[in-house]
Amino acid sequence: GPLFHSGSLGPAIGAWAAGITYTTDLYFDAPRALALIRDEQTTTIWPWFPAIVLGLLEQPGFDAVHLPHLRRIVLITSSALVERVLQRFPDAEILQGCGMTETAGIFGLSGVQDSPAERATTQGKAYPGIAVRIVDPQSGQDAAPGTIGEIRGRGDGVREGDYKDPEKTTATLDAQGWLHTGDLYV
Repeated sequence: GPLFHSGSLGPAIGAWAAGITYTTDLYFDAPRALALIRDEQTTTIWPWFPAIVLGLLEQPGFDAVHLPHLRRIVLITSSALVERVLQRFPDAEILQGCGMTETAGIFGLSGVQDSPAERATTQGKAYPGIAVRIVDPQSGQDAAPGTIGEIRGRGDGVREGDYKDPEKTTATLDAQGWLHTGDLYV
């Protein structure tokens, strides 16, 4: 992804802070990306979004055996696509994340202790400093376990508002500081 997007900039900053190599490109082209992953012996990839993941998976003649160094794949996608990735990369650890630009990138990530089934059907747990709740959008009350509701978050990294636009701020941030994402979760 482009470094102007939080989904790429966040991992880049994390990689640099940890003293590890971060490889990117000027644009996404699936064959070119697969060659870069292979040639650089990349161990972790962050294709994040379904369009990018599908672009990699659907390359003619592609086989995971061509990427022997790949150990981790971080995604934000459906359980069906996670299952496809697991089938194509049986030796890779699949992690799911949850985030958005308004939360300074991902605010939750599955962990190595989570089972493959948990990684396929959830997007992990909130990072320290972030609170998350699932809310019935009509009532504003916490949704009952197992029911669909809007995911809301507050804490470190959650934006404080829209620049010089209090109306937009109050449309997405409530008085308690909860960001109303508009995204539905269980």
